[in-house]
Amino acid sequence: MFFIINEKALKHLRASDPVMCQIIDSFPKPKRETFNTLHEAFIDTVIAQQISTPVYKTISKRFFDTFSRDKARLKTYSIEAFQAVGLSLSKARTIHTFLNGRYQTLEDLASIKGVGPWTVSMIRLFYSKEQDIFLLEDGGIQAALKKHFNLTNKHAQIALAKKFTPYGSIATFYLWESLVKEVTSK
Repeated sequence: MFFIINEKALKHLRASDPVMCQIIDSFPKPKRETFNTLHEAFIDTVIAQQISTPVYKTISKRFFDTFSRDKARLKTYSIEAFQAVGLSLSKARTIHTFLNGRYQTLEDLASIKGVGPWTVSMIRLFYSKEQDIFLLEDGGIQAALKKHFNLTNKHAQIALAKKFTPYGSIATFYLWESLVKEVTSK
């Protein structure tokens, strides 16, 4: 399943800022796969923490090719088994802790060592499919804000992010897209 990007959102984002309008018109519509289960979203997000996209994709594929996607079966694997597919000790522990715990809300996940605001926001984006998640704390977003808007000041970044509301998630996708794809002519 993919995150749905509708024309109403694109119209809003185009009108919100001329640079964002140019980005939307210059890059293909992002196709972002979402997760149907919280545990898959959690595992994939933890794997993605603090590493490059190619390395993340390799380790994520290896993890899900090696282990069952069934949460009950995943609980039976050891921290060492998770490390054997390329996870650091801290990431293996974080995933193991999550699989063997109970969490009432997504915000409760932040109580797990190794989980912070970025991880919770990514899960809200790719599992809950929330429309207004603008990931200011993401390294890629920081790079895109500097590249396209020449913004490094936190207050100016927050002011820009407010312009994208209620479609911050789609703005996030386009900014990521702008870093990895060549400009296309539409």
